[in-house]
Amino acid sequence: MARGINRQRIFQDDHDRQHWVNLLAEMAKQFRLRVHAYALLDNHYHLILETTETNLSRAMQWLQVSYSMWHNRRHGRVGPLFQGRFRSVVVEDGRWAYELSVYVHLNPLRLEQFRLSKKERELARRELDRPPSSEECWRRLERLRNYRWSSYRAYAGYERVPAWLTVEVLHARAGGEKGYRRIVQNRLRKGADEGGLERLRDQFAFGTETFKRRIYAIGREKGREIAGRRELKPRASFEEMVEIAEKITRERLSISLKRRGSTVKPLVMWAGRKLCGLTLQEIGKRLDGMDYNAVSMALRRWETKIKHSPSAMAAIKQLRETCNV
Repeated sequence: MARGINRQRIFQDDHDRQHWVNLLAEMAKQFRLRVHAYALLDNHYHLILETTETNLSRAMQWLQVSYSMWHNRRHGRVGPLFQGRFRSVVVEDGRWAYELSVYVHLNPLRLEQFRLSKKERELARRELDRPPSSEECWRRLERLRNYRWSSYRAYAGYERVPAWLTVEVLHARAGGEKGYRRIVQNRLRKGADEGGLERLRDQFAFGTETFKRRIYAIGREKGREIAGRRELKPRASFEEMVEIAEKITRERLSISLKRRGSTVKPLVMWAGRKLCGLTLQEIGKRLDGMDYNAVSMALRRWETKIKHSPSAMAAIKQLRETCNV
């Protein structure tokens, strides 16, 4: 995954997107990579890659530098386009890559053009992984079918598979095109599980616990930086973050849940969402069964507050540093 600097758009129009896809095809050939899935959004992209050589960093550097130079010339801009180095997660095998591909292919549903009404936009902002109605599910599925800038159409049989895209491995897991369409439809009926993507962003490996422990041990032994050295440090659990937040704010969460004006309560909610990757419903359950709408409103107020409150920003910074995030 790579994101635009300051969360700015990296794709201005379809011409930009098509050029990036062309570069992706060239990268696969030049660096002998297998591209299993991809999805482009306005200000970032997702890739599932398999390397045949130890050249992932060189390949990604080539892709981003090539696109940045072309993009800057075309749009008359200067300076970096991407926000630092790409982020990577090690995936255990085809079974886990298959699960990851579903998350990647559902990610474009977060784009504004997929939200058909003011009501649906509000629901999407509150909780994308809320199970949608039959009508909402049909609408999202129809737009996912017509979205040109991901590999989903090729996986689902709506367009020809390009020579540089490897679909056989994941198709074998899903049972072909029909099986892949069915699993995406079923996932949409349950909800897109945005929290799943949030959790993936915070991991250095995706697979069984045994696999993650092995990758962690390799990183410690060789001193390697996998998705940043900090990603290899044990992360604090939600319960540990509650204790840390209570120390930072000098407030007791159990008491603050019953009153307004608390600092620890929104800080804990923010940590649960941003650092633990919990859904709004999961956060609500941990906070004496709060409704996810109430959690969503509290988080929006907190996001607004931190833009103008040095003390709130300082609390977040201290929490991040303590939790090695």
